[in-house]
Amino acid sequence: MGFYGARRVFLNVTKIPNSILAPAIVVLCVIGSYSLRNNMFDVWVMLILGFIGYVLEENGYPLAPAVLAVILGPMAEANLRRSIMMGRGSVIPLFTRPICIVVIILCVLSLLTPYFQARKKKANDAQTP
Repeated sequence: MGFYGARRVFLNVTKIPNSILAPAIVVLCVIGSYSLRNNMFDVWVMLILGFIGYVLEENGYPLAPAVLAVILGPMAEANLRRSIMMGRGSVIPLFTRPICIVVIILCVLSLLTPYFQARKKKANDAQTP
């Protein structure tokens, strides 16, 4: 089939009306969440988190960071545990390696950048008559 044949199929999927596509996606999500552990609790969690995601989307919150956190969170936690075990229970090696220091500085800067941008914008607005 190749890439170009698959592209044609996926383009046809976008032509399906939302009134048909949305219920099909919901049914597949319910079946998929139930089939993981054959547990209705998983279905309820999926429905509640789906509702929370809908409310966040309607209020303008970006969902991509939440999806990344759900996907990358367990991997980050496992690697943090591994690094603490390699340090024999100490977290000091996390703050003494040059790469770790650079990553920590970048994280702090990414958290503080919106604050400084808002402050700079407020100062510029105050100066402009």
